[in-house]
Amino acid sequence: MKGRKVVENILEVAGLSKNFGGVRAVDGLSFSMEPGQILAIIGPNGSGKTTCINMITGVLKPTSGTVRFDGHDITSMSRAEIARLGVTRTFQNLRLWSTLSVLDHVLAARYCRTKSGFFPSIFRSRGAVAEEKANLELARELLALVGLSDLESALAPSLPYGKRRLLEIARALATEPKLLLLDEPAAGMSSSEIDQLINLIFKIRDRGISVILVEHRMKLVMAASDKIVVLNYGQKIAEGTAEEIRGNEQVIQAYLGTAYSREVDEACH
Repeated sequence: MKGRKVVENILEVAGLSKNFGGVRAVDGLSFSMEPGQILAIIGPNGSGKTTCINMITGVLKPTSGTVRFDGHDITSMSRAEIARLGVTRTFQNLRLWSTLSVLDHVLAARYCRTKSGFFPSIFRSRGAVAEEKANLELARELLALVGLSDLESALAPSLPYGKRRLLEIARALATEPKLLLLDEPAAGMSSSEIDQLINLIFKIRDRGISVILVEHRMKLVMAASDKIVVLNYGQKIAEGTAEEIRGNEQVIQAYLGTAYSREVDEACH
């Protein structure tokens, strides 16, 4: 239609496959997402979810297929190159330093965006001091966003598990991503903590950041996702809105039926 604005996809995954020896962990996966979208990737254990985001972020190289991000072919790029373009992730297993404070964790993540070189930083040039101040302000802003302002001086291991998850998200946001991939962010969280996480994900989206969720907790998936991609044995078996996925028979069978259906019903009411 004339005059209609065409929205480009921020991420395009086409024919993505990954073999480990004789095992095909991901098999011909294709999907796309628009800017500002929240997309969930779900599936039973071993369905290829984490392998998929490992390929998107450069942790693993695909056996075949392509990944395009924001107009760039990132299929063969290094993790650092992909991060500089604006793709950041968290991990299933928390990767926090035991000797750094909460605030220092977020400040450390600013390194990839720091412009001041070694000598300006050492000799405290005007530009380096200004950049340091700006980084501190941003770090505190992000801690406020995730609800950790009152804990900025605490050491990371002293935080409850759910708050450590939030710290990892704040650290990822400090890299100024355009696309944030969250690998099981609700693991170990209570129902009330998941409610807070849902609100946080919406706030992240409101900052202009697209979000991919890899998650088992249906309460989070159904409440937060604009689109859901379902994997089973490395293949995409369904794609659609929460309402479309909710009653999909293939998805129900992949999740062994009644337990999945009960959890989805609870999440949607």
